[in-house]
Amino acid sequence: MMERLCRRSAALIAGKPIEPKIDKHRIAFNLIPEIGSAKDDGYTSEEWKMVNETRKIMHAPDLAMVTTCVWVPVFVSHSASVFAEFTNPITPKSFAAT
Repeated sequence: MMERLCRRSAALIAGKPIEPKIDKHRIAFNLIPEIGSAKDDGYTSEEWKMVNETRKIMHAPDLAMVTTCVWVPVFVSHSASVFAEFTNPITPKSFAAT
């Protein structure tokens, strides 16, 4: 993936046209709004993975969540942007493993 991103980035910088052959969308200098396979409920497999992993980490199997995953092809790093809204105040101790 990194080699493909590097080649396609260099081609775009050089002004050459790029047609996606392997990836569904152009990956260089782009944000990909669909990660994983689409599900009947409107979410993707990656978004459900995010829900399930978060519930597991927080020991909160019934935690209500809405997720949106966007792939940002970069050479170095992995990140997440999280907005959390809680009905009641919480502390790290609230989710400590028992």
